[in-house]
Amino acid sequence: MYTKQSWRLIGILFISFIYLPNICLGQASLKSQEEILEERLSKVSSATKLDVHRFMGYENLLPKYLSLPYDVSMNTNVKGPLFDIGYLLLLFIPILLLFSIRKNIFRIILMLLFTCFYCTSSITGYSTAKRITQSEVQETASQEFAFLKESDYVGILKLTLFQITNTIGQPLLNTINRISGKGDTVTYPFMLFLFLSLSFFFFREYQALNYKKWFLFFFTLVYVFYWWVLSAGIVYYGMLLFPIGFLLITISYQQLKKTNRLVHIAFIGLTSCWIIGTITFRLANYNPGPNAYNMLHMAPMAYGLGKANKATATNLAYPNFNIVLEKLNSDPTTRIYKAGTFFHYFINSNDIRVLEDNQLDKISRLQRKYVYQGNVEVINAFKRSGYKYILVDLNLSNVDNSPERSLLKRIQKLNELLGSPYVRLIGTDRLMEDNNGKTTYTVYGKRIVLRGTFAAFEII
Repeated sequence: MYTKQSWRLIGILFISFIYLPNICLGQASLKSQEEILEERLSKVSSATKLDVHRFMGYENLLPKYLSLPYDVSMNTNVKGPLFDIGYLLLLFIPILLLFSIRKNIFRIILMLLFTCFYCTSSITGYSTAKRITQSEVQETASQEFAFLKESDYVGILKLTLFQITNTIGQPLLNTINRISGKGDTVTYPFMLFLFLSLSFFFFREYQALNYKKWFLFFFTLVYVFYWWVLSAGIVYYGMLLFPIGFLLITISYQQLKKTNRLVHIAFIGLTSCWIIGTITFRLANYNPGPNAYNMLHMAPMAYGLGKANKATATNLAYPNFNIVLEKLNSDPTTRIYKAGTFFHYFINSNDIRVLEDNQLDKISRLQRKYVYQGNVEVINAFKRSGYKYILVDLNLSNVDNSPERSLLKRIQKLNELLGSPYVRLIGTDRLMEDNNGKTTYTVYGKRIVLRGTFAAFEII
């Protein structure tokens, strides 16, 4: 007769040895597939490569996966409020896990693993943020430290701690890079081994829990593993982890606060800091003006209070938006080429009229096809296909963290086309200063006053 513990162990072994090896064997075969993909993308296109790697990063395979939880939590690879999940899960789950373990030997092992994870992840995160190689991290951090003011206590503390982690993490990261590459035979077996080890650990340490809590813990472990292996670092695929993660944190906190006052104080203090920081980030602008003039986004506030209608609010947020939109919707038979921007949602019959090319893959192929004929033939190709307008995101280059800067090169080629006499600007929210010091909404001028978000062109 099987006991409860035996059934739990059988369940772990069934999932581990029936389902997960199939995934990991398939993923391990990606060694050769990824190398082939790199060769194909280098010859044909970098659009797919950019889409795949911009969420995961451009490190070697094993460091890429090891740093993924840190990168997702710290907004390293893909920046912006839409991808910022905060630091609570990354902070509290390891702390509560350590305090809930009974044996000191397991605590020491986990502390060493977490230290190695943080040291290597902070190095790869710093190199990604600064757009430098791993070998340049130490020199760049030293230069940054030398230029800090003595009164910048936060910056001094941050860089001091980073230099310590860099000293610890560099040898470890160098060792990892020697056994890993764009593809290897180590990463996916290691991830499977880590999953099996954690499953065994949970089985040993939490077998006294009731079925509901035990199932929640183990389901979370399996879900995290699947997201880690299959999601390519895309936050949206792990949305279920947010409610489950905070539920686990709450359950662990409720059990530990009775016996450990330090956990109670740390939980309340750090959570309060997170709430205050989140509210401040939500209300504050990235670049507040003098006297915090732009501390609040006035356009949505005015619209929400009924002080401005839709047209006024959108024009306040994005100058010339309504002018461009009216032009685009004036003739429903024309087609529109769009690279980025939010205009898609406001264009009539956008499923038929709009061609999306966010990585400039399609227009890059067209420019290569007519490389000898020049921009005039590219424009003629647009005309023959019924395209009348070109919409461009002025901040499109911000998503390009690739080492070869392939998207930036394509944007430069596109700018040559947009600067030709075959197209004319019909509207933008970029503010430029000309040689006489006069400011105008245009993309041509001496100096950028306000960067803006979009530019619309008409093919003539």
